Amino acid sequence: MTPFECVYGINPLTPLDLTPLPSDLVISVDGSKWAEAIKKLHEKVRLRLEKKNQEVARLVESFTHFVAPQNEANQKWKYDAFLSFRGEDIRNNFVAHLYKRLEDMGISVFKDDVKLERGKHISTELLKAIEESRIAIIIFSEDYASSTWCLEELATIMECVDQKEQTAYPVFYNVEPSDLRMKGEKSSFAKALEKHVEDFKAYKPEADHMDYAMQRLGKRYLALREAKRNQTIRDNLEKVQRWKNALHRAAGIAGLDVRKTANGNEAKSIDKIINDNFRSGVCFVGIWGIGGIGKTIVARKYFDKVSHQFQGSCFLANVREESKNYELMYLQKTLLSRLLNEKSMKIASFFEGADMIKRKLCRLKVLLVFDDVDDEDQLEYLVGNHDWFGDGSRIITTTRNRDLLRSHDHAKIHAQFVPHRKITRRQITPYLRH
Repeated sequence: MTPFECVYGINPLTPLDLTPLPSDLVISVDGSKWAEAIKKLHEKVRLRLEKKNQEVARLVESFTHFVAPQNEANQKWKYDAFLSFRGEDIRNNFVAHLYKRLEDMGISVFKDDVKLERGKHISTELLKAIEESRIAIIIFSEDYASSTWCLEELATIMECVDQKEQTAYPVFYNVEPSDLRMKGEKSSFAKALEKHVEDFKAYKPEADHMDYAMQRLGKRYLALREAKRNQTIRDNLEKVQRWKNALHRAAGIAGLDVRKTANGNEAKSIDKIINDNFRSGVCFVGIWGIGGIGKTIVARKYFDKVSHQFQGSCFLANVREESKNYELMYLQKTLLSRLLNEKSMKIASFFEGADMIKRKLCRLKVLLVFDDVDDEDQLEYLVGNHDWFGDGSRIITTTRNRDLLRSHDHAKIHAQFVPHRKITRRQITPYLRH
């Protein structure tokens, strides 16, 4: 028997067993009441721990999936844009410049490889790329309709507009919508389709070794061969009608006429294409999750990759600690001096600092990251509202407090991440694009 058993009647298993008991309990000589009280205490603690574990389990389960701020349909797209075009003349200038601008903005674009060998039939890979693109930018040039491949692309795009809620954006490059409607004899589209009809009607199946063997059947063989040819012609003529319908539809969709945009300025036209499809004012994104899952790393990588695309950028790290050590006015001065390249900023109060941020930045396209925010005042006087920043600005906040995002303007769009999993830049990029 141990000394503990002699005095208390039990062997203590944890420090909890030596906890002083309430004064109303009188310890008996044999320690029986002590042992009974300790057992009840163990049971009480066990029940409380079980309850807490259940609460934590429910909480973790609610965070198990990434919560998107918009419709789940946004997640089905592999590409942001598909470029449909024809002709080496626009491939090497207008299309090349548009493609480069989109890529520099971090927008995922599918453009068929210049070295891709085109056959008579559109590839399944290309059809799949069309179906997986959120926006189809169709660049109609004078030679567009001369390609059956391009016409098939267009028809597929129109089907995706109906069936997959895809957006079609026509660009008229040295042609007019009336050309697509094939009004007038000068329409290159009308001429191209007439040529396709002639080619299809003149179709003759190529002879192969089976044909020579089948010729022994005589007239019956010839009849079968002619029936097959006629069916192929009918199928192809139906295809032409499908292309015509797609062209008529595309002509009625709001898009851009390069010749009528800034007196034919192609750079301005590309700006408008981007503004019409890939910019939506000021975008607030909140990255929320427990410490250690990579919020700061992801925000930093995104910042480093795209900051050159903005008129000004600032990454304010450790906002929580900096606020405690130097207060909000110091952070406001830091933010303004980095963005405006002014060494000394005089701010009398954080109210004045907030007003100065709004006045100085409301016309600038900026990229701001506020890392590890933990107080509503930090959002109120640093992050502000949408009207504080110029069009195209991106404001990113990382925090451990989800309620902070909900109480602020971030409630309109914020990304949430699993507490026990690492996150990646790829997860937040879609929310910063659109």
